[in-house]
Amino acid sequence: PIGSVRLTERLLRGDPPTATEREALVATIDKALEGLPQPQGELVALAGTATTAAALHLGLEAYDSARIDGMRLPVAGLAELVERLGGLSVAERRTLPGLDARRADVIYAGAMILYRVALRADVCDVVISDRGVRWGALEEAADELAAAGSA
Repeated sequence: PIGSVRLTERLLRGDPPTATEREALVATIDKALEGLPQPQGELVALAGTATTAAALHLGLEAYDSARIDGMRLPVAGLAELVERLGGLSVAERRTLPGLDARRADVIYAGAMILYRVALRADVCDVVISDRGVRWGALEEAADELAAAGSA
């Protein structure tokens, strides 16, 4: 029930978000995560929010898949990022190196989701993948086929 667009539309009216809105965002994310199993092992994040957070952390002027894919984003860096994003207006976020201007309105909520998941997983860093879920599903299916073929 949570996602960066949904949470932004539902909770973040101020530009920048007010302290009350930021607190409500954290509370809503944490409540949604409560019922899920405790993550174990390495935390791998993929798709737009994760790759954007990595690009922002690196301050990339232009997206560079070679620098993003497989990168380890420290949770401390993610904490700094959400703190910074939460204090900026959408117009100010649009000027940040590494941020596609089309994501400026929802990146704060998305980065906060990623940060709260990382805290819950109790990891030091998040592995960033610029490949999507379909890539992983295809890789898993190929591994299963290969294993079946060698049996």
